[in-house]
Amino acid sequence: MHPTDHSTLASLSRLIERTASSEGVEGGPSILSLAAVSFGRLDDPESTMPTGFDSRAVRIFESVVEAAYLVAIADGVFDEMERHTFSRVVAAATGGRVEENRVEALVGFLANLHKEQGTHARIARLVEPLSSDDQLWEALRVASLLAAASDGIQDAERDVIRAIAVARGADVSIADRAMDEARAHLGK
Repeated sequence: MHPTDHSTLASLSRLIERTASSEGVEGGPSILSLAAVSFGRLDDPESTMPTGFDSRAVRIFESVVEAAYLVAIADGVFDEMERHTFSRVVAAATGGRVEENRVEALVGFLANLHKEQGTHARIARLVEPLSSDDQLWEALRVASLLAAASDGIQDAERDVIRAIAVARGADVSIADRAMDEARAHLGK
């Protein structure tokens, strides 16, 4: 991920933040933004179920971010600038619900898990909490947008996006549609 100018980053964040269901219906906040509410409260000792903490939402947030992360590293390059840009975009896409340093900490955690377990094991794990088609679509959509934002979606990135769909039991056509829509949104 190489986009560094502020207008490109802001546009990408807005695309990720808004809802786009697998049926193409657009509306309010995205699943990522909604799940970010609970993730943002993880370290808040005052947050309990009555105040809105939802551990399932946290897992969905982490899965969507991990899907995007695995796609971002698929080409074998994820330097500090890319990592920082990735964290900035994801944090902005949450509508300020999750601070950039929290996203960077999550990315560091995901990097360690990936190093220990590998891509295929992490894909199998990240699809577990994605119980609905719209949750899978969100993971594919966000990963595709972040991949397309750099130099377009490369073959290795496409393969990971498709593997995520297949691991969830979906046809690769949903992954292809997510990538096509990302390219169309970003003009790539």
